[in-house]
Amino acid sequence: MGLRLNEALSLQVGDIDAARGFAHIHRGKGAKDRLLPLPPSTLKLLRSYWCTHRHPSLLFPGNRRGHSLAKHEISTAKNPMSETTVQEAISKITGTMKLGKKVTHRKRNH
Repeated sequence: MGLRLNEALSLQVGDIDAARGFAHIHRGKGAKDRLLPLPPSTLKLLRSYWCTHRHPSLLFPGNRRGHSLAKHEISTAKNPMSETTVQEAISKITGTMKLGKKVTHRKRNH
């Protein structure tokens, strides 16, 4: 979909307009909102992932101690998944794949 990592992690259930096929991105680059087309295949994946945690508002809730993402349980996470968690997962996954080139990411300086 062309989302920045922090935009994806900030997505909420209410940002997905399945009927119209769009995702509403809030406060993106330049603090601007925008609508992005939501392919049916991506919607299907998002629905499948949501079923693993059933958080009432967050699409990607954090999985800290005490916040279960087990099937049939509702996540009680207060915050979205961290960027570091996603970056580490991508590094692990791409490390096991033979892509022929290194996958890198920029770490933001705070």
